[in-house]
Amino acid sequence: MASIWQRRFSRRGVLAAGAGLAAVLALGASKCATIATVALRNGRVFTGTGEPVIERGTVACYGGIIIAVGADDEIALGRETRIIDCDGAFVMPGIIDTHVHVTETLIRRERLLGGWLRAGVTTIRDTGTIWQGPALLRSLANELGLAPRIIATGGIMTVPDGYPTSRGPTGVAGSMIVDGVEGAAEAVAYTLDAGAEFIKIAVETGRPGGHLLEDVGEPTLSLAQVQAITAAAHARGAQVTAHVTNEWELRRALDGGVDSLAHTPNDRI
Repeated sequence: MASIWQRRFSRRGVLAAGAGLAAVLALGASKCATIATVALRNGRVFTGTGEPVIERGTVACYGGIIIAVGADDEIALGRETRIIDCDGAFVMPGIIDTHVHVTETLIRRERLLGGWLRAGVTTIRDTGTIWQGPALLRSLANELGLAPRIIATGGIMTVPDGYPTSRGPTGVAGSMIVDGVEGAAEAVAYTLDAGAEFIKIAVETGRPGGHLLEDVGEPTLSLAQVQAITAAAHARGAQVTAHVTNEWELRRALDGGVDSLAHTPNDRI
């Protein structure tokens, strides 16, 4: 199946198909989809809506946009429609990888993103890069050609000497220092103005275990700081993802109002 997509579709076409499929499914299959310019025919179509796989299905497109999805016998195609026979192939919406870090990969000009796209990963979410990250990532990805859509944040928000600054030069470059509660709004504004589409914070001492390790591990964001960051991000319409490694950090993140977690706790039971 990957070879079919690779041969037949441009990057723009693949991204449009992956993004448009879910929206069109709500409209149902059309028996009059004769305006299609290209159609994937005779494949096993997984819609992602909870409905059973369509054993012999059609995905009809016009101008790079999906206009109909359904069983082969439910969708009539015009004579001008270019048909791609997908017999034996599995057709599905694009896969979204919600946690990657690709800054170094792109700076080294490694051509990995094209392989991800050909494998069906049409969107990646970079959960922590350098301060200039979002614009830099997209620029480098464009230079390399074929690549998934990139949703990115900037530096991971932390406190002085907090994670990930302790992870060497890369950690320092990938950190956005928040100085007190009053610095939260400024850090959020800087990150979003630089092109970030969400905010990433670190609530970690660097040592898995109970809350007492907050006193002996690396410093981390206080509850008041997490709440201030979240409030500032939400005021701008952005969500907040928290890096946590144990149960008390998880509680702090949730009490602070974050929207999602980048990891799950790994406490020893």
